[in-house]
Amino acid sequence: MIDCFKSSPAVVLLGPRQCGKSTLAKYVQKLFKGSLYFDLENYTDLVKLSDPLLFFEGHVDHLVIIDEVQLRPDLFPVLRTILDKNGNNGQLLLRGSASRDLIKQSSETLAGRILYLELTPFVVPELFPRSVLSASEKISSRG
Repeated sequence: MIDCFKSSPAVVLLGPRQCGKSTLAKYVQKLFKGSLYFDLENYTDLVKLSDPLLFFEGHVDHLVIIDEVQLRPDLFPVLRTILDKNGNNGQLLLRGSASRDLIKQSSETLAGRILYLELTPFVVPELFPRSVLSASEKISSRG
C-alpha cells in the first residue's frame, strides 16, 4: 500500500464492511509523520473541515486521511482543486463504507488523480497456516 502513495496523489481504500479499512488507515497515519486523520462520523472532525479549501491549503505537505468521506460529497471538487494545485503524490487517503458510491463520486471528480486499492477479508489459509489445518484434519478424521 505504501508504494501506492509514491505513484498517486490520492488513494481510495475500498472493501467490504469490517475487513480492516479503518484499522489500516490508522496504521498508515502512524507511518507518515505529521499525517492527519479525520473520521467524518466524528462531529469534531467534521467541524474541522467546515472550510475545506482553507484547511487543505494549510496542510499540503502532509498526508490527509479522511474516513467515511462519502458523508461529505462536497469535498470531492475541493480535493480535485488541491490535488491539481499541488501535484504531489501521497497527499490523500480516502476511505468510505459505501464503496460503490465512493467509487462513483471519486471517479467523476478525481479522474486520473486517484488510485483504488481494494482490501479483502482474510481467507482461512491466511489465518491458519497449512500445518495447523493439516493437524486439525488428522484429529477430526480420527473420530
